[in-house]
Amino acid sequence: MHFFRLAFALLISATSNSTAALVDYVNPLRGSNSNYGFSTGATLPATSLPFGFAFYTPMTNIGSGWKYDYPSNSIQGFGISHIPSPWIGDWGAMQIMATTGTVQLAPDQRASLFSHDEEISRPHFYKVNLKKYGTTVEITPTLRGSVWRFIFPAGNTNHILFDTPNDKTGSITIDSVAKTISGYVEDTQRLYIYGTVDKRVMAYDRPTGQGVCAWIEFASTTTDTVTMRLATSFISVAQAKANLMQEIGDKSFATIRDEGAAVWNKFLGTIEIEGATEDQKIIFYSNFYRASIYPNAMWEDVNGSPSYTRVRGTELKQGYMYANNGFWDTYRSAWPWYTLIHPKQTGMMLQGFLNQYRDEGSVPQWSSPHDRRTMIATVSDVIYADAFIKGVRGFDSLQAYEGMLKNAMTVGLRNGNDRSRFIG
Repeated sequence: MHFFRLAFALLISATSNSTAALVDYVNPLRGSNSNYGFSTGATLPATSLPFGFAFYTPMTNIGSGWKYDYPSNSIQGFGISHIPSPWIGDWGAMQIMATTGTVQLAPDQRASLFSHDEEISRPHFYKVNLKKYGTTVEITPTLRGSVWRFIFPAGNTNHILFDTPNDKTGSITIDSVAKTISGYVEDTQRLYIYGTVDKRVMAYDRPTGQGVCAWIEFASTTTDTVTMRLATSFISVAQAKANLMQEIGDKSFATIRDEGAAVWNKFLGTIEIEGATEDQKIIFYSNFYRASIYPNAMWEDVNGSPSYTRVRGTELKQGYMYANNGFWDTYRSAWPWYTLIHPKQTGMMLQGFLNQYRDEGSVPQWSSPHDRRTMIATVSDVIYADAFIKGVRGFDSLQAYEGMLKNAMTVGLRNGNDRSRFIG
C-alpha cells in the first residue's frame, strides 16, 4: 500500500508521528450555514470519533433535516443522531435538553438563545452556554457513547430532558435510586440507551403525548455540575450498559475528552501538510474530519466478538456492520480516499456492507441503515474493485464479485437496470 503518491495543491507527506494538535484545526461548523432553500454544504457540527456509532450535535431545528442552521440564534436540544444527509433524514435519533424552572416540552418553547462567541465545536468536544437558563452544556464522545457535563446555576430546579420527534414510539425508564436512565426508541432501527448521572435525582416524570419523553430533576443551592455518562446500542439495553462499561466506566469528562483528542490527532496525523498557512490547515483538516465520520459503525463488542443486529430485523449476527453511505455520492471520491489513507479500516467497512449483502440479498445502493434503493446503477461494485486492485484486503472478495454479478443480472435489483442488458 506504499507504492502510491498523493498529489494535492499543497505539498504533503505521510507521517504517523505528528505532534501538532491537529484536532484544533478542525471546524465542524463549516458548511452549516444551510437550509432547504440555501446551502453552503448541508452539514451539521457532528461531535464523534472517526467512523463512530453516532453523532452528538446541537439542534436549532429539531423537526428539519437541516438540524443546525448557523444563522439561527436558538438551540432546541442536543441530538443523538445518525443522520447521513438532510435529504435522507435522521434515524435512531433522540434529543436531550438542559433546562431550569418549569419543564417545557415543546422544542420551540424550551429553546434557548445562544451566541457563537460562547460556542466551542471540535470533533471531540462541544460546548455552549444556554442563555435562557444560564446553563453550560458540554459533550465529549466515545465510539458508542458520550459523557455530558451540565453546569447549572444556583437556586433553581434543574432538569435534563429526553425526548424524540412526536411520531416515534418507545420507552424510557428512570431509576431515581440507582440514578440511571434506560430504554429504547423505535426510529427505523431500534436505538437502546443506558446512562447514569452523578447527582441525586430529586424528581422525574415520563409525560405522554410528546413522543417518547422523560425528564429528571435536580435541586441546587449553589452552582451545580451534573455529569451524565451515556451509551447507545442497536442490540439491547444490557449491551448499551456493556458499551458504557467498556468505553467509559467511571472515567471523568476531562479524561474522555483528552482521549478523544488523542484519537483524532493520531487519525488526522496520517497526513502532514508542509508549508501551509493556518487557513489552509483549517480547510484541509476540517475536510479530513468530514470525510472521516462516515460511514458509521453499527457493530458492537459482544463478549469479545464483533456483533450487530440485522437491519430490518432483530436477529443478532456476528461480524462487522456499517451504515450511512450513498455510494453514488461517494464512490468517486471518498472511497478512493479511504483505500489510500485507511486501508485496514476500509477492508472492515467493505466487509460490513458485504454482511448486509449476506443478510438482505444485496449491497445497499444507499445505506441508512437499510437499502434506500435510491439513485441508479451499481456503483458499489466500483468501490470493491478499486479497493481490491489497490491491495486492500479484509473483505470477502469472492462474495463481492458474486454480488456484482447479481447486481448486473437481476432486473429490478438496481434502479435503471431494467433498461439495460447484461452482455457479459
